[in-house]
Amino acid sequence: MVKRVILSGLMLLVPALASATTITIDNFENGNLNAWTSNHGQIVADPLNASNHVVHFTSRISGGDIWTTQSFAPSGNDWWLSWDYLGSPAGPQTGGAIGLDPDQQNAGPGEHWLGAASNTCGNCADIIMTGDGTWHHYVAHMTRTGGTPNMPAGPVFFKLEDWDQADLVAGNAFFDNIVLTDVDPNGNPSAVTPEPASLTLLATGLVSLIRRRSRA
Repeated sequence: MVKRVILSGLMLLVPALASATTITIDNFENGNLNAWTSNHGQIVADPLNASNHVVHFTSRISGGDIWTTQSFAPSGNDWWLSWDYLGSPAGPQTGGAIGLDPDQQNAGPGEHWLGAASNTCGNCADIIMTGDGTWHHYVAHMTRTGGTPNMPAGPVFFKLEDWDQADLVAGNAFFDNIVLTDVDPNGNPSAVTPEPASLTLLATGLVSLIRRRSRA
């Protein structure tokens, strides 16, 4: 009987450990940019799959071209943003870039670039994306802790652009499937942990149940 009670408690613990928040910011299949404040963004057919919709840009710019209309204020210290990127080679490198910003201003304070498809920008972004005419999937870790935090404490907007310093061609950078989550998509453990108070409450209840069953 005690074993059955312990098992019941563990079954309660699993959802607490496995709970996750995942937000699909946009996969562009609705055919519009209503989720973005758009300057030069445009929904087009995927160059490699005409039935799929993606976003690209009709002009090159710096500091951000389209921003999410909604700000995101996720709790906790560790989040991940994933996306797909295709850069059609038209020179030494293509110019897609994706980042976060506490406001919707070009090159405002607090901006941070999570990915950039230019090998000329040095360490301007956490991830240097490949522009070779095929789709690549990327995952950027955003954290508020450690020696180099890259996520501000308050709400953030996510932004995309075709960077004007990367090459001389607009429209050769494509994005798709932008997703925000608090569980590491790479499968690393302990990406999400329950709050200590929740664990204490669960442990107290489990011990109480075991004692009751032992006395019975």
